[in-house]
Amino acid sequence: MIEFAKSLSKSLVGFADQTRIDLRNRRAMARGASVIGAALILFASFARADEAPKIAEYLCYRTTDEQMKIDGNITDVEWANAPWTGDFVDIVGKSTSPKPQFATRAKMLWSDTTLYIAAHLDETNVSAKISDHDGELYTGNAFEVFIDPDGDNQNYVELEINALNTTMDLTMDKPYRDRGKPDLSFELTGMKTAVHVEGTLNNSNDTDRGWDIEIAIPFSALQSLAKKPAPSDQWRINLARSEYVDEKTSKYSVWSPQAEMNMHAPERFGYVQFTEEPPGKGVFKPDPTANARLALFKLYHAQRLYRYKNKHWATSLKDMNFTSDLPIDFHGTPQAWTASVTVKGPKPMIVSVDQESHVRVQSRTP
Repeated sequence: MIEFAKSLSKSLVGFADQTRIDLRNRRAMARGASVIGAALILFASFARADEAPKIAEYLCYRTTDEQMKIDGNITDVEWANAPWTGDFVDIVGKSTSPKPQFATRAKMLWSDTTLYIAAHLDETNVSAKISDHDGELYTGNAFEVFIDPDGDNQNYVELEINALNTTMDLTMDKPYRDRGKPDLSFELTGMKTAVHVEGTLNNSNDTDRGWDIEIAIPFSALQSLAKKPAPSDQWRINLARSEYVDEKTSKYSVWSPQAEMNMHAPERFGYVQFTEEPPGKGVFKPDPTANARLALFKLYHAQRLYRYKNKHWATSLKDMNFTSDLPIDFHGTPQAWTASVTVKGPKPMIVSVDQESHVRVQSRTP
C-alpha cells in the first residue's frame, strides 16, 4: 500500500497543489468542491501509522450552571480548574508543518445541561466584519467548533464565531469528501456566546493582544444527534481557528491535527472525556477502538486513491496491495464496500467503515 500511495502521488502532485488552495477557500468547499487531491497526497505522507499525528485528548471536568457566567471573561474563577489545551498546531500536524503565527488555546467544562467552551486567541490586529448570523464567517478570522458526539463520522455540528460575536451553526450529514451537504437551517437553540477583545476591534493603528471567547451549548440543542453525556463518555470534538490571508486563502490551526488540509475529517477530531472526578484527579481512558479506526481509515484513504486512478472501488485488499497489522474483514464491489476489524478484550467489539466513512461499532458476543 505504501509503495502504491507513493507512486500514485507522483501523478497527482500538480492537482493536489492546486486543490490545497481550494481547500483553504471554504466557499469552494461549501459548493461541494472536491477535496480528494490534497487529501490523497497528504495521506501518502502519513502512510505509516507511526507517522500520523496523535489525536488530541481532553478530560472535561464538571461545573454547575449557577457558577458559569457567559460574558467573555475567561479569567473568572469558574474557569480556574479547567485545564488549558496545548497551543493549537498547524492543521496538517506534521513535524515539519509551520508553527501558527498566533497562539490559540482552549478550555472545556460540562454541567448536567451544558457544554462550556472558552478560548484565547492571540492577535495583534483583531478584526471582524460579518454581523449576519450564518454569514460566511470563514472568509474572515474565526474560531470554530466541530462536534460529532457518537464518533460515527456522520451528522456532526460545525459552529463558527468571530470577534463581533457573530455565529454560524450548521450540521453535516457526512463529510464533504463523501458528498456531504451542510444544513444551515440547523440552530443551536439556547446557545449563549460572548467575546472580549483585548484591544480595539477593527483598528489597525494600534496593537491588540487578542480576543477571548465563551460558549455555552445546551445538550438539548444536540438532542437530534445524541443523548447528553454521562460520566466517562467520550465525544469527538475539534476546535480550530481560521486566519484570513486573502480572497482565496485562509490559514488553519487546530487543537487535534487533521493530518490533511481538511477540517471535515471527523475521524481526526479529538477525544473529550466527561468526568465527575475532582479537577486534576481524573484519568483519561484511551478509546479501545482507536487502533481499529486507524487501520480502517488507512484502508479508506487507500480506497480513495484506488478509485481516483481506476474510477471504481477496489473489490479486494490485493487489488490495492494493502496490508495491515490488524486482520481486516473486507467486502467490496466496484460500487460500494465495507471493512471491519474485531476488537478483542473483556467487551469484544466489531468496528466497521464503508465508502462514505461511516463508522459503526457493534458489541460482539465473546
